[in-house]
Amino acid sequence: MKYVKYIVTTKDGHGVELARSYRNNQRIPKCPCTWRVNVLGASTVESVFCSQKEKAKIYRRGDHAQYEELIDTIEKLTEGVQCD
Repeated sequence: MKYVKYIVTTKDGHGVELARSYRNNQRIPKCPCTWRVNVLGASTVESVFCSQKEKAKIYRRGDHAQYEELIDTIEKLTEGVQCD
């Protein structure tokens, strides 16, 4: 199991952290990587590997729900590209 933390930076400089777990490298977008985006008030999304403990801590936060669809989109756009 691998854990990836996503840091969504909004246009006003606010950072929102999301985390997801992946089994057998499935659907993992390139990591570490930074994408420039222009949706939901976000300007960049950065992905980095993290620990299970850190993922659990981030997952409990409630401010990330609106960005889940953005991460889904990044996963779909990079589908078939395995993470290193």
